[in-house]
Amino acid sequence: MSYKNDQNLKVVEMLRVKLSQSIKSFCATKSDNYTQADFAKDVDKAINLSTDWYNDADERAKRAKNVSRWINKEVFPSTELLIGISKVLGVSVNELFEGVFFGNSKTKTLSETSKKVLKLLLDHRSKNHNGDFVSTLYFPYAYNGKVLCADEKVYAYEEVIEMYKTYTEEQYRMERMQEFSELLQKNPKINKQLFSRFCSCCILENEGEDNIERIVYNGSQEVYQQLQAVWTKEGRQTFYNVLYYEDCHWDANVKQMELHPWLTPNVNDKSETDSLDAFYKSQAKIERVYEQFFKELLEREIIAKMPGVDFFVNEEGYLCAKQDESFDCYCSIVDSDGTSKGEYHLDMREFYFQIKLTDAEMKQFYQEEIENMFRGNQQ
Repeated sequence: MSYKNDQNLKVVEMLRVKLSQSIKSFCATKSDNYTQADFAKDVDKAINLSTDWYNDADERAKRAKNVSRWINKEVFPSTELLIGISKVLGVSVNELFEGVFFGNSKTKTLSETSKKVLKLLLDHRSKNHNGDFVSTLYFPYAYNGKVLCADEKVYAYEEVIEMYKTYTEEQYRMERMQEFSELLQKNPKINKQLFSRFCSCCILENEGEDNIERIVYNGSQEVYQQLQAVWTKEGRQTFYNVLYYEDCHWDANVKQMELHPWLTPNVNDKSETDSLDAFYKSQAKIERVYEQFFKELLEREIIAKMPGVDFFVNEEGYLCAKQDESFDCYCSIVDSDGTSKGEYHLDMREFYFQIKLTDAEMKQFYQEEIENMFRGNQQ
């Protein structure tokens, strides 16, 4: 079962529990003669449905059983009946499930795209030094200098890290496959059963070490000793190459930084021309993403843009970033086993916003999303 489906089931179960408690509390305030069939009759009457069934004993028993199943959290009523229940209880649907009344909603009429982005922002919000809620999302646009062709969407920090691991593992395996092929050409008698070990890979976060490193499988006792420490810590022995990565954090006081490999074009150097062309293509994608995902939220003043990054070309011809706040370029890992073989970069644009909703408005938004999810499950 996927994480999303598991979360949906948890929410639905929570709604069932709250509905059960509300109905039981209401019925407890009525006379001893008030039955579950009476409650079902009141619900139908509240939404202008016929109550002729009440005169039939079998039908009363059937309707009472339906109410009993609501109370026992076995089933959830339809949206229409849910509205009737809220009317009988004398509360809104919001009050039925949350016990909180909300005024006019700032978020209810947002587009579906804006709602998804807002939920992502709220789910990953934190407080800054001023006590304001802020949130950051990321748009990965290039890996190792090559523009990504993936869908244009924004990601949370954890998702970006997983993306980086996936790309790097794939890239590293390709490099190791090439190395193994070269070894076979030099020594055809090499044990081909070593291929799976030779090309296996695991990406781990560098935990405060001075140098980023990699463990390169070659079957030697020294490597096995290095791997043994990793296996013991990680609790698995399914990988034989280890790459350690770090996030690259740029200090807030740094006013410019070099973003390799975006260089000023040299008409005699096709690689540099291609590099700048890739940069401009990436910038165009970033602008489209910004327009698509954040414009409506900004225009409605649900979020506010925080200081970001502006790019410029310095005197040496390097594209640099001028900034007011810290800018994080995540996951740059250097292969440093003594013979540097390059870096594994995931380049991304950071979108940093202040959340302009009050606590009550954020709670209201989540309630609206729960109701929308419930309606979708009922269809």
